[in-house]
Amino acid sequence: MRVLFGLVVALVCSVPAQAQSSRALDTFEDLTAWSADASTDVTSTLSSVPGHRGDALRLDYDFNGRSGYAFAARDLSFEVPENYEISFWVRGTGPTNTFEVKFTDASGENVHWRQTTRYAFPDGWTLFTIKKRQVAWAWGPKPDRTFRGAERVEFVVTAGEGGRGFIEIDDLSLRTLPPEPSVPPRPLVEATSAAGNAVAALSVDEDPLTAWVSAEGGEQALTLDLGYEREFGGLTLRWAIGQAASRYRVMASSDRRQWREIARVTDGDGGTDWLMTTEASARWLRLDLQQPLRPRDGSGQMGAGLGTSGPAQSVYGLTDLRVEPLAFGKDATAFLTAVAGQSRRGHYPRGIRWRAALLDPGRGGRRRRERPHLRGRGHRAEARRAVDRAVRAGQRPAGRLGGRPDRAGPDRGRPADPGGELGPRRLDAEGHGDGGGSTRRGIALWPV
Repeated sequence: MRVLFGLVVALVCSVPAQAQSSRALDTFEDLTAWSADASTDVTSTLSSVPGHRGDALRLDYDFNGRSGYAFAARDLSFEVPENYEISFWVRGTGPTNTFEVKFTDASGENVHWRQTTRYAFPDGWTLFTIKKRQVAWAWGPKPDRTFRGAERVEFVVTAGEGGRGFIEIDDLSLRTLPPEPSVPPRPLVEATSAAGNAVAALSVDEDPLTAWVSAEGGEQALTLDLGYEREFGGLTLRWAIGQAASRYRVMASSDRRQWREIARVTDGDGGTDWLMTTEASARWLRLDLQQPLRPRDGSGQMGAGLGTSGPAQSVYGLTDLRVEPLAFGKDATAFLTAVAGQSRRGHYPRGIRWRAALLDPGRGGRRRRERPHLRGRGHRAEARRAVDRAVRAGQRPAGRLGGRPDRAGPDRGRPADPGGELGPRRLDAEGHGDGGGSTRRGIALWPV
């Protein structure tokens, strides 16, 4: 079983493929149209430097110990199609700050942007992609807040940690994308080999009793055509027992010619692999399987504690490959919550969810019917005793409790604060009995 926070390098079934055109908005070979500016006490300068391809724009900034911003801007007129992405190459050095790409209309008063807080500029050229859904309304008097294009573009560094540094930008482009289907089609799959009738398509048929099995081990590849440029937040791979890959990587492409790595596993142990690929997009995905599990590697867990062990073989077998939605890999909390939701209870951090019961110590710890309102928090020995009594009595939990214990009720199912204490807790609560009177009771909480 492998839970992997994927490399967030991706920036981003069968429907008819549609042509995708790309327009260069600025190649930065000539910076005449560009200018640099900054807020009071902040300095900025503009220069031309070798870029990702040809020349690039470089913005040097120094916050001089102050807050504020520095930016490079130019007038640039363009309209966007129904579905699109705006992209450019970026690199830089300096402290972590906020990076903003602003799009302004002809009046200069209505602004859309893509704002990335706590952005650490990469030291190597990295593709920065802005999807249609990521262009947000910033401010302005115009009642229609739909982004349809711009007359001016700005690249802005706003003080977070401040300091001094530089950013370099190259190849700003606009790409037209086909409309996204309401329901993603099933991918088309091909493999470098297959054992008999265990063909590649069986890896995406959503049937746990079927699987793609390679004809041999060594280096093999499984390629998926998603049908369109699809955004996703991760992948879930369920390996056939004893036929997992111990070492592999996931590659993504928009044209099936240029591939980029979005995740890598180097010590897989079989079972289920959850791969987190935040804000990824691709038309094609390819699993480069490099090494199968060897017999001495043992066996993994099918699902999370749901499988059984079996002898490892030197071939690959994949029962299910699922492309997960963007929400799956939104952040670490969303990822772990999704993984825990697919796993057997007890296999993931106990603080993810809590069980709660309203207990009346005067009645031997039996649960009453009140719905308590939590009033404070604590971690006392009596909570453990109350839980023990409740468990011995065979009580069922009143519900699920998430978030900080003093801010959520037992009927709310939010993830718990990862930084909070683990273990049983007792909290004061106020409930209403059958007669309508308010009574003070304790709530015993124990982790799932």
